[in-house]
Amino acid sequence: MKKKVVSLALLVGLLIGVSPSVTYAHSHFESSVPEEGQTVEEAVETIELSFDGGIEQASEVQVFTADGEEIETTAVNVNSPNIEVELSEPLANGDYRVAYNVLSADTHPVEGEFTFSVEAEEAIVEEDTEDEATTEEEVTDTEESADTEEQDTNVADEQQEEDSEESSNSIIWIVGAVLVVGVILGALAGFRRKR
Repeated sequence: MKKKVVSLALLVGLLIGVSPSVTYAHSHFESSVPEEGQTVEEAVETIELSFDGGIEQASEVQVFTADGEEIETTAVNVNSPNIEVELSEPLANGDYRVAYNVLSADTHPVEGEFTFSVEAEEAIVEEDTEDEATTEEEVTDTEESADTEEQDTNVADEQQEEDSEESSNSIIWIVGAVLVVGVILGALAGFRRKR
């Protein structure tokens, strides 16, 4: 009888030891570009946020002027554990606040904000240069639209892969739990028969 108990304990220990161990920790804001409180002396076209753990696609980032006016963004690209915010145009000189609402890999919400300032040198533009810039902007806008569509497709593909992986992990855990419960019930039934 002791051999059966020892065998059962070894089997349960083996099942627990072999089962996948997935642990998720809350993500925390780690750094940004521009940094908190930084005065940037060049044009700011993107803002980057980094976290110390995994983050989900459902994360949001907003940029505001000192007056509370929201700045238009063209994309918020989540490449866990980083987020890149693409602005529709370079930021004008002034103070800015970035607010984020991020969903960590364990579905824990992480909220916060930071500020920075822009004091870039103003460019002197002549009329001829203005016309060339307009033509270049039109070409760039067309290229950016194509890039954005490609990125949206890539984000959707990555999300499907993550969902599939999470589903597989859940199935493994369920099967493992059923096996452990089955072994325990079998052992209990064996003990009752012996009595």
